[in-house]
This record gives sequence, structure tokens and C-alpha cells, in this order.
Amino acid sequence: MRIKAVSSDEAFVKRMAAFFESPERCFEWLEPFKEFPSFQSSDKATTFLVSCDQLDSMKAAVHDGLHLVCVVAKSPTIEDAQRCFDLDGNICLTSEEHLEQTMQDLEQWNENGRVAPFVFLEFVVSGDGARLEAVINLLRLILSTRTACTERSQWAALSATDEALANGVKHGHGGDESALLILRLILRGFEVEIAVADQGEGFELGGVLDPLQPENLWRGSGRGILMMNSAMDAVDFDQGGSRVKMRKTLVAAKK
Repeated sequence: MRIKAVSSDEAFVKRMAAFFESPERCFEWLEPFKEFPSFQSSDKATTFLVSCDQLDSMKAAVHDGLHLVCVVAKSPTIEDAQRCFDLDGNICLTSEEHLEQTMQDLEQWNENGRVAPFVFLEFVVSGDGARLEAVINLLRLILSTRTACTERSQWAALSATDEALANGVKHGHGGDESALLILRLILRGFEVEIAVADQGEGFELGGVLDPLQPENLWRGSGRGILMMNSAMDAVDFDQGGSRVKMRKTLVAAKK
């Protein structure tokens, strides 16, 4: 994978240069706008690594399906995610903290010199109701414009995400709406992966009551996890129970 970084932020340049010290990576710096007129004619996929301040300048790159723009921020927000998605192309938004894992994912998805079409967004959001609603609206927009899936598939992914966010606020943060959740969304074709992490102490999955057992029918415990498992193909908890990772193959709508 060829990686070219574009930024006028000197501090960002130094941090990314330190990250890319590894000789195995094919990497170079471009002065802002220097090669923009010519990169579209390239017949080999290029990943453009940019800071948020350069995002708007990369519109031409994402509209050429060959290239990927990876936006790196110290702490990406939902506003950053919305700006990235508005570029309407192969786009990735990640934090500097998770850049190493993100680059490994990108290299894995690089197919024969081309970047497989996808959307990868990672950002933080508070537990405020309006902010969480904005997350669901963004996810709905992504699924409705980037896939031709059925409404039922879309509803399932939205409902599971909504439940995961609500659980993070209620159980992970004890109802503190100011505490931050980390959301990661990956969409590749009809495959969607969603992860929600909170800052809580986690929990033991084995200690959650089974809401389908007769003695638990009137208890509130476990219903959210049951719903997520029903809506998605796979639901896993890691980081001591403070992060839920969900996967689903969306069903294509009939033409």
C-alpha cells in the first residue's frame, strides 16, 4: 500500500513521521496541494493520510475510487465523522491512538493494489440524548446511501447500535451523559461492523440473567443483550465487558 501524507500542520507531520519510521512502509510526504492535479491519473491505489484541516482539499481523491483518504485526529468527533462521510468516497477516520491497528486493517483490505470500497469511521461521542440521536441518524444515512439493503436489515443494525449506546451510558457510565463513548463503524459492501466502548469497569457476561427463563421474565436484566443478539449476526464483548463488537451481513433489497 502506498501512503502519502498531506498536511500543513507541522506538529501533525512530526507525529506521523515518528509513526512511519518502520522501513517496511512505503511512505512519503507531499506539500499541501503539490501533486493533487496528477494523482488521479495513477493506476495504483494510494492512501492519503491527512489531518482534519486538510480534509476539504481531498475531495478529488475520494471521488476517484482507486484512492483512500485516511483522516487522523487526536480525538475524532461526530462532526469530523459527518464531514468525512460527506466526501462520498473511500474514507477512513481514526484517532492517533488507534492508528497502528487502523493501518493494519487498511493493509489487510487492500486488494491487488486497489482499496476495497468501504467506510471506516471511529469517533467519540458523549451520552447526551441529542448526540446519540445524531449518531443513529449518521448511521442511517450511511446505510441508506452506501448499500442497497432492505429496510429490515437497516432497522436491525440501527436498533442494535442504539441499544449498545444506551447500555454504555446507563451501565458503563452510571447514567453520566457527559462521559465519552467510542464508536467504530466499518462498512464494506453489505458487511457492517459496529463497536461501542465505554469507560466503565465492564461486567461478566456469565453473570447476566437470561431474560427468557421463567423466573426472569419480570426482571430488566439481559434484555438489551438479547435484542442485540437477535438483531445482529454476531455480538462479542471484550475489554472486560466495556466494549461490544457487533457484525451483520445486510440483506440486499430486491431490484
